[in-house]
Amino acid sequence: MSASGSLWTLTEWVSGGFSSRKKRPPHDVRPAAPFRSLDLAAVARLALNRDRTDADYAAGRPAPGGIETFPDNWNGLVGIYHEPSHTGLYTFSPPSPAPIAFAFQERSRGFAISALQRLEMILQPGQSLATTVQHVRFFATSWTAALEEYQKRLPAWEFAPPHDVPSWVTGATFYETAIPQWGGCDGLLRALPALRGMGVDALYLLPIWSAVEMTKQMRLTSRHDPSWQRRTLPHLITDFESLDPQIGRVEDIRQLVSAAHSLGMKVVLEYVFHGVSEPSWLLQRRPHWLVRDEQGNSRASHGWEPGYSLDWANPEVQDYLVALGGRQIQMFDLDGLRVASPFWKESNWSPAAGRQPFETNLAGVAIVERLRGEVKRVKPEAVLLCEVHGPAFVRCCDVLNMDSVLAWLARLGRDEISPRDLHEYLRDMRLCYPEGTLLQFGLENHTTAFWQPSPRALRGAAISRPLFAVAALAGDLVSIYHGQERGQEKFLRQLLTLRKNSQVLSQGLVLHRGLRWKGDRHLVWLRHLGGAFALITASFDSLWSRVSIEIDPDLLIFFTQESVHHRRLFPALSEPETVSLAQLRNWHVDLDPYTVVIDLFEEQPRSS
Repeated sequence: MSASGSLWTLTEWVSGGFSSRKKRPPHDVRPAAPFRSLDLAAVARLALNRDRTDADYAAGRPAPGGIETFPDNWNGLVGIYHEPSHTGLYTFSPPSPAPIAFAFQERSRGFAISALQRLEMILQPGQSLATTVQHVRFFATSWTAALEEYQKRLPAWEFAPPHDVPSWVTGATFYETAIPQWGGCDGLLRALPALRGMGVDALYLLPIWSAVEMTKQMRLTSRHDPSWQRRTLPHLITDFESLDPQIGRVEDIRQLVSAAHSLGMKVVLEYVFHGVSEPSWLLQRRPHWLVRDEQGNSRASHGWEPGYSLDWANPEVQDYLVALGGRQIQMFDLDGLRVASPFWKESNWSPAAGRQPFETNLAGVAIVERLRGEVKRVKPEAVLLCEVHGPAFVRCCDVLNMDSVLAWLARLGRDEISPRDLHEYLRDMRLCYPEGTLLQFGLENHTTAFWQPSPRALRGAAISRPLFAVAALAGDLVSIYHGQERGQEKFLRQLLTLRKNSQVLSQGLVLHRGLRWKGDRHLVWLRHLGGAFALITASFDSLWSRVSIEIDPDLLIFFTQESVHHRRLFPALSEPETVSLAQLRNWHVDLDPYTVVIDLFEEQPRSS
């Protein structure tokens, strides 16, 4: 397949099926009604008419050009589904040798789909660049059934989570904070017992290195969050080897980590390696490490000004960043790193050794793979969390931070979507990843203060309780952002303690399918482990309500007896009772406004 040659397209809808023919790639990329176009676990910035598009919208939110997309940072699954006939197509592409974007074009008799190279390269006349589409499947089932089939194929494509993820990670509660928010290390150290008592298992610290000092002009002309961006802009690092003075000394960090360890808590540090800012020594000593545009000028990374983007494809840069990550683990006895956005790098138009400009972007996966190996070498029980989505990163990250879920929860809190919309999204999203992939959910993080409207506006509201229950019990890990707990400490402590003490709630498989219920203001899901099910019902209704739930008989095959033990775990513990499997096919739950109910069903122990 050449960079400028013909690509296969689907051009017609024929009798509920498809016909295909060779065509030039279409230039108009608008989806045709009544088609449901979903870019699932695929490309975040869809190349609509080759224009730059916003990568921060969530699935279900109309994107530029009308295409709905699941935000992702790499290739993966792209599908199109025809609702009236229940037929469709999906195509899966590997992450190498080059990224692909898929575009949809309206035709008079249906639709077309084509693969477009979304990359920048230097090609001489007559040269070509090879790429592939690994898997294409036509189906005549529901969209969810097609995704279930897709999930089964992922292991054969070598997309599987690491086998050596530390056991302490699953079900953990992280607390995201910046040391300056506590007035320094001593302030945070004094708060550790209260955080631990609330149910926090690990601290997630925002960057601690020397960074660009905020000028008066910056304060007047740019948006910033003074709760953690005080004297500096922590993500615009000037020296990876020197601590920010407002953080303290190296010994202060070590004492903080040691105190956390003594309470049974882990500590993870944000690792930002997009670029550097003045007066970094790298600018004078390693100018060939920088990404440059067509005119040879240096470029800011991800638009973070003032800054200079590092060329991830440069072997020297990779060696430095990987070694630096290992040194941070060793220097402070950290329990892991959280990598900030290792994707969508700017193209380097002055690459060495014959590399193409787009290879700077592709090298993000290579760095993360090597970094995980170095982190494990230094400390085998350390973890690598990544702010990234998509199957390409499943193999090299212990945990994926799902900011897209955060966006959906915020939209539900603002009543922009219904609980059933969220149910369908979570069901399909889980199917885009191999089983065993650990996903971290949350309601806020250090960037959400800049959203309009910000999820911070929901703090303390009654609806924040069922929202947090979704984050904590539908995710494999949960994150709490600094200050989010205020006014909700009792609820958080009760829910997190229950989660920590219940294996099925902290380690059970999350199931969003096989459930039916009546009511538009409720969300229902299961967690399954061994011979136990936890049925979780969240109410987003402002009034008292009763919800009737049907559990698919296919899910009940895990039980080998006709009756099971039932206990209500939350909001209050009930006495155990025996219920029949027939009762589970029509289960009723009464809920107060904005509450969560957790029912546990377990097989009865057999008499000897």
